[in-house]
Amino acid sequence: MVEVVEGKSKPKKENAKQRNHSLNCKSIEGFTYAVISTFTGSISSVFIKLATGARADQIQLVRLYAVYLVVLPYMTRKGTSVVPANKVTTLLLLVRGVIGSVATMAYTASVKLMPLGDAIAILYTYVLFVGILAWIFLKETCTVVDGILSISTIAGVVLIARPPFIFGSDGADETYHERGMGVAMALTASMGFSISYLVIRKMGPAVHCSLSLFYLAWCGLLIIIVYMVATSSSNIPCLVDVLYVLGSAGTGVLSMLFVTLALQKERAGPVTLVNTTEVLFSFAFQFFFFGQSASLYSIVGAVLIFVSALVLTVRNIRKDTD
Repeated sequence: MVEVVEGKSKPKKENAKQRNHSLNCKSIEGFTYAVISTFTGSISSVFIKLATGARADQIQLVRLYAVYLVVLPYMTRKGTSVVPANKVTTLLLLVRGVIGSVATMAYTASVKLMPLGDAIAILYTYVLFVGILAWIFLKETCTVVDGILSISTIAGVVLIARPPFIFGSDGADETYHERGMGVAMALTASMGFSISYLVIRKMGPAVHCSLSLFYLAWCGLLIIIVYMVATSSSNIPCLVDVLYVLGSAGTGVLSMLFVTLALQKERAGPVTLVNTTEVLFSFAFQFFFFGQSASLYSIVGAVLIFVSALVLTVRNIRKDTD
């Protein structure tokens, strides 16, 4: 009898070890995909910055068309319907598409208007906005720590923006106007990404990510084409800028694909934690590609935003674990 029991228990132990090994491999794989997604996303931002002769709407037009070309064949092969049976889901997809496309447009404009590191640092205030919006609309709890992190994030944005009524005017009103517009665009993008994130959470896993990306590309292309026709935007960038725009589109699509793969292998919390390192990548690329060293104000502001996002993400991971 002892031999029979031992014979049965041994495979159970082996199966448990295999499951743990499989989970560890998935976690490592997900972490790797998240790092690649963050890196390619940073490179995409570098290409946007390098394309000085291309406008933000032109860059976004090519980027969204690239997403469309990747997603549509996949949906066709899988037989995914572009019109969900549920009308509420259709409405949420339209909201996600419109707000997400406006947010990506604002993000592109912010990268072109201000230093790369500053733009990406402000963009990651979306982690804070998600918590605030979830507290308002989803009735999730808001603690004293969340309030402290909010103040820290706001302080970081102020240090990066450096408004003259606080820091004094240095005579470079034109430079500040451009930086102020960049900050406004980055905050608009951050708010838009926050709303998109909450809409995706509301839809849940029942809606495949390919359908969400399809609506993002479809709505975005429609909005940008209407905008370009209304503003009579017809100038064509030079060949070098076209190559930079194509590079931005290619790396942007890769970033989306790898973050999707990462989320299939790992929970959203750790993936977001890895994505926050894009702030570090952006400051490094700002120095190596453009020779721009960050000011002390920008460094302190970015650290405040980065640490706030980091702490908030870790707290969310612990909540999910509990």
